Amino acid sequence: MPEKADIGVIGAGSIANAYHLPALMSVPEARVTAVADLIEERARATAEKFHVERWFTDYRDLLGRGDVDGVVVCTPNDAHCEVAVAAAEAGKHVMVQKPMARTVEECDRMIGAARRAGVRLMACFMHRWFPETLRAKEIIDSGEVGRIVQVRQRNGHGGPGSWFRDLKRAGGGCLIDLGVHGVDLIRWLAGEIRVVFAVTDLFKAEIRDRRGGAARRLTRETSGEDCATVMYRLENGAMAIHDSSWCQYRGGGFPRFETELYGLQGAVHLHTARGTLAVYSAKRGDRWSVPELPEGFEVDPNHRHFADCILHDTEPSTKGEDGRRAIQVVMAAYQSSKTGKPVTLE
Repeated sequence: MPEKADIGVIGAGSIANAYHLPALMSVPEARVTAVADLIEERARATAEKFHVERWFTDYRDLLGRGDVDGVVVCTPNDAHCEVAVAAAEAGKHVMVQKPMARTVEECDRMIGAARRAGVRLMACFMHRWFPETLRAKEIIDSGEVGRIVQVRQRNGHGGPGSWFRDLKRAGGGCLIDLGVHGVDLIRWLAGEIRVVFAVTDLFKAEIRDRRGGAARRLTRETSGEDCATVMYRLENGAMAIHDSSWCQYRGGGFPRFETELYGLQGAVHLHTARGTLAVYSAKRGDRWSVPELPEGFEVDPNHRHFADCILHDTEPSTKGEDGRRAIQVVMAAYQSSKTGKPVTLE
């Protein structure tokens, strides 16, 4: 078995530079061998920044190399399916930046291609891998706070620009962009989502490019929603309410996500006013306590997991099916918002 998984990164935009490449560089079991981006200057600059030997403007040239075992797909949403399918057909394992795709049908194509090729497909939900989230999962699974019956979830920031505001390219607005994180956390921490009822809207009808360009007018026909509130009934009977927003005021210092889980014997809070992680239970003397957490990870566990799946040919903990389910929930929310009726998932 090789000591390192050779990984290529496709898409050299902000998420690759700010998260995926620094994370991969921290993983002893991973080696980044190539970068690809449609924009030559960006591909070259990113490769130089992270000391990657090879860069390409056509991702297919990267996929044709023998020194690439797997790829991390960091393109805009409308290219996720095409690139992931091509990567699988080339025999490469695949990690896809959230959201996995724009539609359930695209997710199915990606899952099918990976199955036929016998490669691993991993949906990237980074919030699962935070120290506080992993500890919250342990506490809930231990039964310390009892059966979870209610969840409050919020995902928000001030909103992006660029292609994120193009409905055809993004597949939706804040819910498909940020809300998929919350959908995944609710499923992972509290249980499978079965019924969806949503309201969505576009409140900021004009945005200005961050580089100082002219203001751009937005409409519901061309841009996804910038606010969404969704109610869920979980398969186990629990209830959840989920807010997603691109309207969060930039000066407020708000967290990108907040999670409150209420059980019959206590509660678990993530990123609330009580701290990064707070727990209330009889075991803790019927009071709020703040469990000790590591300050962070020297080695990113998300990307280490992807490398381990490649090296040991094991199933990712966030499979393609997890990415598909998140998109299925989001699509149900969009349907519910249009019809004003709840949607029951299969």
